[in-house]
Amino acid sequence: MRPIRLLHTADIHLEARFASLSAVKRKQRRLGLRRTFSRLVDAALTYQVDAMLIAGDLFDNPNPTKDTVDFVLAEINRLAEKDLPLVIVPGNHDFYSSDSIYAQREFPRNVHIFTSNNWESFALSNDITFFGIACHEFSSERNVLAELNNNLSAPGLNVAILHGSLDYGFYGREQCYPFSADDLAACKVDYLALGHYHNSILNPADNRAFYPGSPEGLKFSEKGQRHAFIVELGEGQVKVELFSVNRYLYEETEIDCTMMDSADDVKNILRDMAGDDRLLRVKLVGAPALSLGLDFNEEEIEQNFFFLDIINNFSLPEDAITDDENTVKSLYLKKMAGLLRAAEDPERRRELELAVRLGIAALDGRL
Repeated sequence: MRPIRLLHTADIHLEARFASLSAVKRKQRRLGLRRTFSRLVDAALTYQVDAMLIAGDLFDNPNPTKDTVDFVLAEINRLAEKDLPLVIVPGNHDFYSSDSIYAQREFPRNVHIFTSNNWESFALSNDITFFGIACHEFSSERNVLAELNNNLSAPGLNVAILHGSLDYGFYGREQCYPFSADDLAACKVDYLALGHYHNSILNPADNRAFYPGSPEGLKFSEKGQRHAFIVELGEGQVKVELFSVNRYLYEETEIDCTMMDSADDVKNILRDMAGDDRLLRVKLVGAPALSLGLDFNEEEIEQNFFFLDIINNFSLPEDAITDDENTVKSLYLKKMAGLLRAAEDPERRRELELAVRLGIAALDGRL
């Protein structure tokens, strides 16, 4: 039997909300997700795969706009022109129902959509059969993987596609078709194409089951390069090759400001990290001198990033409240020192430390 080559992706989330961004940048990111889907189609054609698999959540909701659906259908037609099959299972975000997109729109002839919430099979050829199950609701506690072995009866390679939660884990607050590592070990498929978790998991139990993760990061818990998989299946062999199609990068870092004299020092570091496709969250830490202040103007530097979030998590320097002069500033510091000594909760102490810096900045005329 000849090797079978597949493109495995999931969790594209077209029309994702990107609630933390401005309206203009939300639109940019949504258009960016479309371009990512186009690059996935490009990859399927370039690698000349036998089929492209989407393991759930192609869309962020069951009823995407007509414009988005028309775009997707146009991209799918590029696959149809080359007789390249696309196999889809609805996920928990774009779950199947009688009024969902998968029921209401006609898809090109090269597309097979699993619509039942019981396992079904689709034979692509004598060499390979796909088994799939659709989500019918946003959350489900049902262990459908444990039901799969009773449905495996096809000759050749058996590939299952599932949008589900390994080890009964949650993605955010979302649990979907949960299963255990033991269920996975007992599964008799040659390959299990998984979706739901947005970060790649390359070897959850053995080399037959993988999560590619989202091909574009959607939030700060989805950092770094994103991937889809080219999977090659042969007699008893599974080979998985990662490739990246993302444009945008979510990243987080800390900057220790203890030895810095001014906000310009921080700005210079950030300028070295700049990029139009970077979404960066920076935590400012350490115990810099009070003269550094809290008057850091994000607008001066954020234009060098697609998105920049600066979190001030300074602590006070050890000698910050030692002034014995009879001045307003000294009296203010002594008062705050008493509150700080009484603060047992770490969060309360951080709030007071920030208040000290704000107070000093105001007294020094820097606010």
